Amino acid sequence: GHSAIEGVDRLHSVQNAPSFLRELYGERCVVNSCHHQIIGRLGTGLEVLQRAEDGVVEAFRHKTLPVWGIQWHPERLTADCQTGTVDGLAVYRAFLSQAAL
Repeated sequence: GHSAIEGVDRLHSVQNAPSFLRELYGERCVVNSCHHQIIGRLGTGLEVLQRAEDGVVEAFRHKTLPVWGIQWHPERLTADCQTGTVDGLAVYRAFLSQAAL
């Protein structure tokens, strides 16, 4: 349920854990999906930041290191691209603000 359909991303709701993603997008938001693999289990020191309604991890971070990953595609979501989805540019801005520290 997370792969593209005929080359078009699927859209789905996600739950945001307390983190920068919740600060950006609220407790729930809609993201795109175009992946054929999922995270089976997180490695040591990693925590879930975002889950799809079916339990699939959509974002994670390391608890102490400046490492995070996002399974959806923020580069395909801009404020004017798809009604009801997040603005992916906000994730890039958050990343760049952390990189500047």
